[in-house]
Amino acid sequence: MISRPHLSGNERSPMCAWRQSSLIKIYGVLVLAFAVLAVWLIRDLQQGYEKILADTAQRAMQRSQIISHSFRSLILSADYVLRDVLGRVHDKDLVYPDLDLDHAQQMTNLLKEKADTVPDFFSMVLFDRDCVFTATATGLHTGIKSKSELCEARKAHQAPGPLVNYVPASKTGFTPFCVERGPSGQTAGRASE
Repeated sequence: MISRPHLSGNERSPMCAWRQSSLIKIYGVLVLAFAVLAVWLIRDLQQGYEKILADTAQRAMQRSQIISHSFRSLILSADYVLRDVLGRVHDKDLVYPDLDLDHAQQMTNLLKEKADTVPDFFSMVLFDRDCVFTATATGLHTGIKSKSELCEARKAHQAPGPLVNYVPASKTGFTPFCVERGPSGQTAGRASE
């Protein structure tokens, strides 16, 4: 039988020292491996976060372009409709109260027909130089005076062609589109989606 040499209490066996140094080396390698893995994971997480931000910014830009194109199309459509209505409406058509019921119905039908040609278009109103609604696409609310801001904008408008302003639906409760032709041939209107 082989026996181990007996060492005194303060001495360590070479085998125990070798095991202890091996364990320290193994623990060191494991700690180093976990540190490298942690650094790689943090870097990967950061790159993923930056990619998500870049993708989100790109999507926001694309949505902005789509909305911009939609607004441009809506404004062009409204402009064509406005010009067509202005070409068909004359000063003698802007009378309130209109005693000729057939004429009043004809103006209402014209506005309804033109309002239906623009998608998401709610209503259209003709008003006279005193800002009194003379005809509407629904046939309702004729004789009502428009808000003072619209009258002031119409009076201040000096350029040829229609005046178009955005009016938030929260302020109006509905979406107005108004057209006015004055005695001098100047036109003014208000449109919103």
